[in-house]
Amino acid sequence: MSLIPLFIGDFLYAILIYFGLRFLFLNHKKEVIAIIGLLLCFSIELSQLIQGIEWLNSIRKTQLGHYILGEGFLWSDIIAYIFGIVISYFNDKK
Repeated sequence: MSLIPLFIGDFLYAILIYFGLRFLFLNHKKEVIAIIGLLLCFSIELSQLIQGIEWLNSIRKTQLGHYILGEGFLWSDIIAYIFGIVISYFNDKK
């Protein structure tokens, strides 16, 4: 039994994506970065609905692939991504 809820990982993942994009694209508005971050997180989550591509499944079976691409689609992950990006956006002081 874990003391940390599963959605915390997705929440932190979205924060990482937001600030990673902010670091890479310093001159872009934070609104644009938030939208790109959400689209990226949503794309990765929606890609989990695709299970028929063998090479994609083999990447997901690796430890790094599992952390980046995940395994199964969950609506709660989408909610965690939204909260992570929104909180990152409002805590971004630039």
